[in-house]
Amino acid sequence: MNITQVSTGDLTASITILLESADYKGKVNEELKKHAKKASMPGFRPGKVPVGVVKRMVGKSVVIEEVTRSVSDLLSDYIKDNEIKILGDPLPRDRKTEDDFDINCDKDMEFLFDIGLAPEFSLDYSLSAKPPIYEIEIDEAFLNEEIKNYQDRFAEVTNPESVAEGDVIYGRLYEVNEEGEEVEGGYSKMIGINPERVDNKDLFKSFYGKELEYTTDFELFQLGENSKKIADLLFVSEEEIENIKDKKFKFTVKRINRVEMRELGEELYEKVSGSLGWEEEIKNEETFKNKLSEHLKEDMKESSNWYFRNEAQKLMLEKHEMTFPDEFLKRWLLESELNRNNNEKNQALPRPEEEIKEQIEKEFPEFLKSLKWSLIVEKINKDNSETTVEPEELREGIKSYLSERYGKMEGQTITDQQLEEFLNYTLQNEELVRMHYKRMADEKLFDYLTKQIEGEAKTISATDFTELIKPKEGEE
Repeated sequence: MNITQVSTGDLTASITILLESADYKGKVNEELKKHAKKASMPGFRPGKVPVGVVKRMVGKSVVIEEVTRSVSDLLSDYIKDNEIKILGDPLPRDRKTEDDFDINCDKDMEFLFDIGLAPEFSLDYSLSAKPPIYEIEIDEAFLNEEIKNYQDRFAEVTNPESVAEGDVIYGRLYEVNEEGEEVEGGYSKMIGINPERVDNKDLFKSFYGKELEYTTDFELFQLGENSKKIADLLFVSEEEIENIKDKKFKFTVKRINRVEMRELGEELYEKVSGSLGWEEEIKNEETFKNKLSEHLKEDMKESSNWYFRNEAQKLMLEKHEMTFPDEFLKRWLLESELNRNNNEKNQALPRPEEEIKEQIEKEFPEFLKSLKWSLIVEKINKDNSETTVEPEELREGIKSYLSERYGKMEGQTITDQQLEEFLNYTLQNEELVRMHYKRMADEKLFDYLTKQIEGEAKTISATDFTELIKPKEGEE
């Protein structure tokens, strides 16, 4: 067995593994003996099937499996032992076929892999600008808008006797003949007409002041310019609309829904308190506004942290210039996607290779940005212990998160036993554990970055901050 590495470019190399017959022949023979002990064939007692017979039956597949496993282990160990920092996965230069393997294991075999190498760089925290750490003040305009949102959220729905502007009308749409009489067995359906979903605002004016059981001729295409639009509004299929588009209809009002914003008062204070887990009883507007301002300010700390992290990440990416083995990475992405595509279950037709290439080209700049950031994070984590999340720390962090999230439900505190049950369920779910680990690792990472970068403290109103983080035109 012999392994060599040769540079093939600035950030690419090839690794050649020469596997001699003696390196794998013994393993193959041992595996064949195991198969023989388990084999059951007519004419032989169980476990007494000759190795030669088993070899003729499954020898080639055993050779392929053992050689593939040996090469994979050798390659992984070589990369690890030599501390080679690779990007993606090693890619075989040439794919072996079944004919390349010798059932008698008398053949030396050579395997060639291409690898992409990670760029070398040093961490530098002297950024071109200091990312802001905002202290967000809750201004009156922002507070009033939040109060309005709660008034809308806890609005009262009433059913008045007559229609007014903004009401949602529910009624029976039914087919009629030329004399305006209902067609027996004709089309009939209960529908809702929501003024916020219909472009033709004049349609509703004709209903203002009308009471329940009011009946009128109804032109279906008042609701929209085509069958698809009408189907979307009425939550039916486009085909159904096409089938009835030439028929005459009448509409009878059966129910009127009116959403009335909940007034400021103890009922609203109680509902908001319950939804936010406030324990104290709110009796007046001033106390309510002060309490809500405190809640919003605390709530927006996370938004401020997010903004700092986002800006810090941008500046760190700008500061650390890196080059990458682009062509190798594109090849790796293509082969990974082709393998995933071909192995995906219940897929009638795999995606064409050209389509996958086009997608890779389109998304490649964002992929490189993500790869660059992952290398920066990896180096930060390697260079210090402050960002490490220890197992017990992870457990306590998950417990604290669950306690915060589920600890109060409409003012009811969960028991320690319930909390432990939530925790045990989470710890048994690998995906949830990974999610929490990433969350805690990110928090530690940016706590560390905050100290290294020394962000600039600034005060900003909640209204201005909301405008600041709003996506600009053309941004996603």
